[in-house]
Amino acid sequence: MEIRYAHIFGFGKWIDTDFDFSGGSYICVYGENESGKTTIQQFLMFMLFGFPPKRRSAFRPKQSGKMGGRLTLFDQDIGEFTIERVDGVRNGSAVCHIPDGETYGEEWLQNHLHGMTYGAYQSVFTFSALDLIALQHMKEEDLGEVLLGIGLTASANIHAIEKKLDNKIGELFKPSGRKPIINKQLQSLDELYASLQKDTNTEKTYREKQAIAHQLLTDINKLQEQVKEERLKLNRLERQQQALPVAHEFREEKKLLSVYSESIPFPEKGEARLSKLNSELLPLKSELSVLRGNEETYEEKLISLRSNLLDKQIYEKAGELLKQQPVFFEQKHTLTSLSASITKHEIQLEAELEQMEIGLSRSNLNGLTLPFHLENVWDQIKKDREEVDTEKERLERANQQLKANRDYLLEQRKAITNDLLSEQKRKEFENQINRHNEQYYMEKMKQEATRQQTGLETMRKKQQKQSRMLLFGSIAAAVVLFIMAVFNGESTLYVVGAFLALAGFLQWGLAKKPAAEMESITRDDLSFSAQITEHEKDEASRLLSLHEQKKNELTAIQDRLRNVDIEFLQWKERKRGLDQRENRLLEQVSLQLADYPFLKQVQIHYWPDLYNKLKAILNVYRDLNYLQQQYNELMDDRQNVNDQLNGFYHTMNWESANKSIETKFTEIEQLPENYKRELGILDQYEKWLKENREQQDHILQKMNVYQSEKQELLNIANAADEEEFLGTAKQLDRRQTHEANIRKQLSQLNTLLNPDELDVLLADEPLYQSDLEKCMEQVSERIAGLDEAINEKRQQYADINAELSGMESSESQSDIQHRFAIESEQLKKLAHEWSVYKSAKEMLKETKRNYREKYINHVLAKTESYFTRITGGYYHAVYPPSAAESFRVEAKDGLRYTAGELSKGTIDQLYVSLRLAIGEVMSEKHKLPFIIDDAFVHFDAVRIQQLVDILAEISTARQIIFFTCKQVVSKAADGIQIIELDNSVRIS
Repeated sequence: MEIRYAHIFGFGKWIDTDFDFSGGSYICVYGENESGKTTIQQFLMFMLFGFPPKRRSAFRPKQSGKMGGRLTLFDQDIGEFTIERVDGVRNGSAVCHIPDGETYGEEWLQNHLHGMTYGAYQSVFTFSALDLIALQHMKEEDLGEVLLGIGLTASANIHAIEKKLDNKIGELFKPSGRKPIINKQLQSLDELYASLQKDTNTEKTYREKQAIAHQLLTDINKLQEQVKEERLKLNRLERQQQALPVAHEFREEKKLLSVYSESIPFPEKGEARLSKLNSELLPLKSELSVLRGNEETYEEKLISLRSNLLDKQIYEKAGELLKQQPVFFEQKHTLTSLSASITKHEIQLEAELEQMEIGLSRSNLNGLTLPFHLENVWDQIKKDREEVDTEKERLERANQQLKANRDYLLEQRKAITNDLLSEQKRKEFENQINRHNEQYYMEKMKQEATRQQTGLETMRKKQQKQSRMLLFGSIAAAVVLFIMAVFNGESTLYVVGAFLALAGFLQWGLAKKPAAEMESITRDDLSFSAQITEHEKDEASRLLSLHEQKKNELTAIQDRLRNVDIEFLQWKERKRGLDQRENRLLEQVSLQLADYPFLKQVQIHYWPDLYNKLKAILNVYRDLNYLQQQYNELMDDRQNVNDQLNGFYHTMNWESANKSIETKFTEIEQLPENYKRELGILDQYEKWLKENREQQDHILQKMNVYQSEKQELLNIANAADEEEFLGTAKQLDRRQTHEANIRKQLSQLNTLLNPDELDVLLADEPLYQSDLEKCMEQVSERIAGLDEAINEKRQQYADINAELSGMESSESQSDIQHRFAIESEQLKKLAHEWSVYKSAKEMLKETKRNYREKYINHVLAKTESYFTRITGGYYHAVYPPSAAESFRVEAKDGLRYTAGELSKGTIDQLYVSLRLAIGEVMSEKHKLPFIIDDAFVHFDAVRIQQLVDILAEISTARQIIFFTCKQVVSKAADGIQIIELDNSVRIS
């Protein structure tokens, strides 16, 4: 699993911020102190595991009301998916969006993380400089606790838990103690048991009476159960007695139902359907009789009308002329409307031309064209003019702001330059710090020299003692040789004796001289010059820190000045581009003025509006021309119609002089009206006759359908006529009534009785009222006898209880027994608690031992590999801690060192190797990213590079994200994705 993207709505100092982790599986996040690195780590933990409300409140942003964000991850099984958490929404739980469009919640996320928790992740996949524990004190048992705590429970409190278990076990019981709780409880029980032994006989009697009372109580309960059973029987008999009349009625209905056939063929709702068919047929028969009478009347009328028709040709000619009458009147109305519209358009055109006041007349409109693209051209020229003017104002303001910024930065640079230390002062303060450090180390060397001098003095005295003994021995041997030479006369013995004496003196002299020389050398080397106080060193450090801070500020101001210069160059480039744009705009304006000279009197800002106005005026001008053309055409059509009417009048020998066209149409109109009226009456009677015959056919069809349905009903009931059909209907009705009664009675019986009781009541041999009353009397007698026996038992139980109460009130035995029982129960609870703690301690020890044996070799092999690489092969072996010693390492020269003998940087390197090894070995099923926070503070440049290379190898299997405030670390991570955080605060 890899982290790809993070978008923070609000979390600590980060608001609406994006971080891209998709550049690879090896990522370095660089930022100085207070730049927000820890907040980013906590955000990643919050998105993966969530925080409780109290912990979330610590990261609620000060400048935003929304806390939360989105985290996009890549998983090999499901691809990219996004986790979203917002404080205050679903109590901060996660919403997961996966590639197929589905949405899941917190439970799906936890399942996908295979149960990984925040604590486990912190222990296995993250560590920082603060987590570097003191390996020089770690023993074999401690390593087991580390493996167990990191690998299983993600807790660093295993030792504390074991210590707590020891304390709890000691508080409960010690074999020879008196203060533990169980020891005190045993002593109290012994005392109570001694008191109970004194009242053994009384206790025996008390127990016997208790047994009798218990037996009486058992007998009473049994009798009460028998009474309950008898009452249930009585209740069942009473219900049977209540249901007995209904059962008799049920049997009677069954007998009546058996008379009828099980299947009576009859259509559903047959009577109603038959009645409805008869009611439908009756009006149809009546209507058919009326229609046949009307048919004879229509035929007689048609013969009379056909004999009275006139000549057809005259009516046809008049009809053709009358067809033009509507057109004539429409044209007349249109001419009036056109005349009014022409006058209106002429007035409107003249008014709008005068209103524009740009020198246009009606004659100028002839030939004036406005292409469809002209409006866009004029609108674009207007927009360009406005944008150019706006950009001019913006550039002028930007120029003033840049000048103000430059002046301000120059003043700041001058002020900071004046505050900087001179080179002489800076070197002087650096020398003071170096001399103080030398002084500190010389003091350490002096203490070490004093210790060494003490040892040398002891060794010198020991050597002098040995040299004196050798001197005395050589002298004694020389004397003996001289004496032997005197007695034996051997001259060689003199030479040997002299040689031994000379050797003794030489050895004594040589042993004395090195000690003196070493003392002189040590005394000379430990001398140093003038003292530098701690206050002077701190003051020099503060001034140098302030000097560095001012230098950084000066560098920042120089960068800002360069940025201002770059912005000024950019401003000039924008100004040049604006001038070129304005020149192109002026060229476009000149072209438009050449085509449309009247635009000279109109500002560019109003050109688009003028286009619309001109467009409207041209439309009015075109409409006016079109109206005049239509008017002329209609006048020609009017004259043509008048000529045709005069020709018809001449054919008919009618007088047409001094008659208007309207009068002529009125006189001709009377001729075809009579012809049409007579034809209409003839057509109407023919239509009525046809409809009459169609209605007769339709009624006959409907009557046939009803007759067929009626016959089908009779066939279903196997009836020859309607009377037999109605008789079958009555039989079916009576059978259905009996069946309904049976269902009703059976429902009543089911309400009163259960199925078994109902089967008995409806059996072939029926129950009688006398039998039920006899059974009820017998049950009532048994209940009375049982009640009497219960009362007797209760009286005996009361007497026994009275005797027991007397014994308990007169003696203290019951109190002692009660206390003994309570204390015994308390002892059982304490013993159980002690066994639980004891078992827990043994299980913890066994778990630690098994877990250590299972993983320690694998972990140490990985640790040794990483440690060897980080140290450049100087240390090639790592040995686990034992009960007596901590971690040991072996150098390439074969010497072994404990963790306490290593430098701080080497200890940290060993711990980092151990943590990386544990993370790989203990989390094979969790391919989650490693998150490391500045765990290399004591590493030199070479070993940082070695560790960065190791992390690069690990990143091939899992994502590595490490946070650092050291530039040397970020530079060592060359070639990988580096995310630099801004807005940091440098702390000197």
